[in-house]
Amino acid sequence: AANAIAGRHAVARGGQLRAERAAAALAAAAAECYTQSDGSDYRGKVNVTARLRTCQRWDVQAPHQHEYTPSSYPSDGLEANYCRRPGKQGPHCAWCYTVEAGNKHSTECCDIGMPQLKCANGVEQS
Repeated sequence: AANAIAGRHAVARGGQLRAERAAAALAAAAAECYTQSDGSDYRGKVNVTARLRTCQRWDVQAPHQHEYTPSSYPSDGLEANYCRRPGKQGPHCAWCYTVEAGNKHSTECCDIGMPQLKCANGVEQS
């Protein structure tokens, strides 16, 4: 009887883990989803440019000094070094500053996929 109870608990835990993983995958997919053609509403975690250059953190001023800080654009998701389009400024894409000091072009667009008509979180294209 004890083995049967332990077996049922293991199955329940397995189902709970699957549900948690599914919820996490749905949340990750929703974060990667955006609807604006310029990527201004993108809040995913891509942190390399389309040319595979690593992005500079938004809260750091080296190697490129800039005005796009999390405190200057608090609603634009300037977290870590993720590609964004703060204030709908800069290139017409989700972009970032690169970590390469000698790079002639300090900003580059990121490959974040295509905008969607509607995201899982209910956000729709306007």
